[in-house]
Amino acid sequence: VEDTRSTGSATDKLATHTGFLENETGSAFRFGPFLKGDVNSVVSIWNVSWYGSATVSASAYDVSGTQITLPACSAVSYAQCTFDASALTQLPASFVGTLVIQSAGGAVVGIMSLDSTSGAVSEYRKPLVAGATSVCLPRVLKHVNEGGGVRSTTLFVANAAGQAANINLTFYDSSGAPVTVAGQDLNLAANGSRYLSLAGMDTLPDGAWSVCASGDQALALEELTQADNLSGLLASSATHGVTKLGSSDTLAVTHLMRSDKSYTAFSVQNPGSVTVLVDLKYYDFTGALVHTESVNLPPKGWKRFDQSSQSELQNGFVGSPVVSGNQPVVALVDAYEPPRRTYLPLVLR
Repeated sequence: VEDTRSTGSATDKLATHTGFLENETGSAFRFGPFLKGDVNSVVSIWNVSWYGSATVSASAYDVSGTQITLPACSAVSYAQCTFDASALTQLPASFVGTLVIQSAGGAVVGIMSLDSTSGAVSEYRKPLVAGATSVCLPRVLKHVNEGGGVRSTTLFVANAAGQAANINLTFYDSSGAPVTVAGQDLNLAANGSRYLSLAGMDTLPDGAWSVCASGDQALALEELTQADNLSGLLASSATHGVTKLGSSDTLAVTHLMRSDKSYTAFSVQNPGSVTVLVDLKYYDFTGALVHTESVNLPPKGWKRFDQSSQSELQNGFVGSPVVSGNQPVVALVDAYEPPRRTYLPLVLR
């Protein structure tokens, strides 16, 4: 895992992403949300092959599924191709959709950055995992303050199939009970998508929730969580990065921290249909076991672990927990860092 921090005052931000595994190379990737406007996306494709060049073609699909062909790129061994939405004149001034990459030759990996013009958001995302017809996010927020400002989530739902899809979104409280009044039924065109702001969803109460999407075609579900008032002063909100971990019965949640200035919070959800016993073992950066706990998660239930208030971890803790269950679980980690302030000297006359 890597944390990337910019320098300066007004645009300090924290972005968190994981490295690549050998089996994550491929020849076709889908990225989303691919954005141009207040938040801008940049996709970098790296040819990790030592034995040949890669010809990389790209197409953007807007929310209606309309294809926009973009200029191709050639990358020799260990070179990169970059698709910066802000510089792509083929896209309109404001764009929401997906970017589909096809590579001929070589072996490539890819990552996407998301940066807001205000400097309040900086995140890295791997390609969308598009293949399942059911997927869950263990944490979404509506008007929630976890320190440094109120935040809300915007959901991104993509149809990864070549034909229209019917997709249902269901929100769950921590006990796994559905928030029935907030359910959404979406009809997405082939390769279409939808960008849903929870801040403007009147039927969803304020708070932290999980969400699961299910459909009749292969789909992808992503999120972008940011300050409710992006035009306000950055000093009013912490900056934040996200790391997501896929479904498995054992997850290594990389890089947790607890200090006066920086901290993490992570959610673990049971996406299945039977209760899961989840064990958590926290290790510091030396590898020493410092805390253990267990929790029973009912079907679709989840629990939020906020390191800023987790007294079992000492101030200054940096480390990782191993999360294991008798059934697969999913996890999402938020990393928060408060903005730095510049103080003018006081002069007495």
